[in-house]
Amino acid sequence: MKTLGKGLLVACALLAIGSGGTVLLAADQPSRIYRGLFGPDPDVALTSHPVVELLVTTYEARGQTLARQGEGVDETTLHGGQFYSGLTTGLSYRRKTRTATLNGSVGNALRVYPLTGLTTTEHSGYGSMELRASRRTIVRAATGLLYTPFHQILGLPIATDTSSGTDAAVATSASTTFTGGASVVRQVGRRGLLTAGYDGRVTTYTSGQPGPTSHQAGAAYTYEFAKGIALRVGDGVRMLRAGTSNGIVAQDIALGIDVNRSLTASRRTSVTFTTGSSIASNETGHRFVAAGSATLAHRIGRSWQTAVTFDRGLQVADLLPKPFVGNSAGFTLGGFLGRRTSLGMRGSYAFGDFDLNGSSSRYVSYLAEGRASVALGRHFRLYVEHLYYQHRFPDGVSLPHGTRFGLDIWAPLTGKL
Repeated sequence: MKTLGKGLLVACALLAIGSGGTVLLAADQPSRIYRGLFGPDPDVALTSHPVVELLVTTYEARGQTLARQGEGVDETTLHGGQFYSGLTTGLSYRRKTRTATLNGSVGNALRVYPLTGLTTTEHSGYGSMELRASRRTIVRAATGLLYTPFHQILGLPIATDTSSGTDAAVATSASTTFTGGASVVRQVGRRGLLTAGYDGRVTTYTSGQPGPTSHQAGAAYTYEFAKGIALRVGDGVRMLRAGTSNGIVAQDIALGIDVNRSLTASRRTSVTFTTGSSIASNETGHRFVAAGSATLAHRIGRSWQTAVTFDRGLQVADLLPKPFVGNSAGFTLGGFLGRRTSLGMRGSYAFGDFDLNGSSSRYVSYLAEGRASVALGRHFRLYVEHLYYQHRFPDGVSLPHGTRFGLDIWAPLTGKL
């Protein structure tokens, strides 16, 4: 089960205009041939009556990371590969009415270490709404809150995506992160879409150290002149600040061709890419940054799929000295072995330069992850996973690997699924 904390940050980021914001006719997505084997059937996930679900993950884990001078014993200094236990719980709510879709969730994560005992590692809350204001207009809004005493490097191009939660954390003071945003999408004619919106993110530390902040607003017009191919024009403004560094103002220019279409008649292979650019301004002048993203996806047989992704853009990330240009590439592969056993793996690699003036202040971050699970029924699933990651910054931060196994539990409290 994925952590709710990651979900609330990603969901608000989806509202961003920036260098993206386009909406195209998506290529056909692979169907779940074993739908309803564990968890709700995706075909009935949104219903007219309220649905409340309880999600629980229990695990035993063994982790090992490198120690850094001056830090005490916590989850990022598990020398010798200590075993520890954990429990992640989440309560979610969703409902679909004639004109609106509502979602909300709360969650928390607890761990037990041999040396330090019981530790709270995360509290989170999230809420979103999608309202069809008219036949051609959709309004979306979302907000979230995350508190964790073991701060994570949220915002980097690479982020962990497992139930491990704060396994990729670095030792620092407790932090609280607020996110929020809203957007309006208006269909113009048969082929055009006009999108406008705002989103922001603010992190505060209990130690009083300034956290990263980002605010952005913009608008874009997309015209689909062929199936899955669109021309996008627009403009946006971002204000970014990382820690104690001076903030920068970035103008995001949306001018390019966006593609989202199948490459084969069977629709097994699809490609998606967007293009854009940013002009970053600070006390030393201006810098032009080319931006964009691309995804190549392929279906293998009836139940397997793989994808390769690339992303580049101007970013701000927690615990880093200043806004930076980030590049990231990723690979995923997943599917079923029989009716009950599923396998998945992914890898990511990211690199960039912290200095917008072009001097050498590089970072490298990479991750490799594998997971196998066996469904015991709609409500229970056993899993084992291994995660290896490193974040190499100029100051030498490095966080190696961990393995865990446990049980996922899904229980609908109201609603028929």
